[in-house]
Amino acid sequence: AHKFGFTNVPIQIYQEANIFGKDLIITEGEFKAAAACQLGISAIALPGIASFSKEHFPKLVALLNKHIIRNICIIYDNEIKDNPKFLNYKDKPSERYDTQYFAYLMAKKLGEEGFNIRIGTLPEGWMINGKIDIDGALAQGKSKDDLLQVIQASKTSKEYLEELSPEAK
Repeated sequence: AHKFGFTNVPIQIYQEANIFGKDLIITEGEFKAAAACQLGISAIALPGIASFSKEHFPKLVALLNKHIIRNICIIYDNEIKDNPKFLNYKDKPSERYDTQYFAYLMAKKLGEEGFNIRIGTLPEGWMINGKIDIDGALAQGKSKDDLLQVIQASKTSKEYLEELSPEAK
């Protein structure tokens, strides 16, 4: 179910069929996972960045263990939310860093479960109107090699936290 999806359909991971190796991207929307798969990179999507960080977390861990996934890169949207010239601007600093917070939280929790976890950040140079996501990168003609470079440059949760701005921390 996505946003205002079907009545009585519980929140779920999209899409188990997109797991075809021991390495995996976790992203936040079905179009993003589908885009990664079109590039030949195994990916699943969580419906919203917070949805599987708390009460649904055990379902995620069970799915990853079922498929013997060990290496995971979390790649959520990269958005500029502190600049009023962009549509995604958030007036309150406490609302600007939800993506970073939940990427860090998910990575930390999955790391504690024994997974090799990293957080990838799509480059600001790929942004259009202050935002980039995996499906937007595919639409721009970015290649599998481009996405693999994002994965290669990804950070551990500790490194990621250390590199956040003071306001984000």
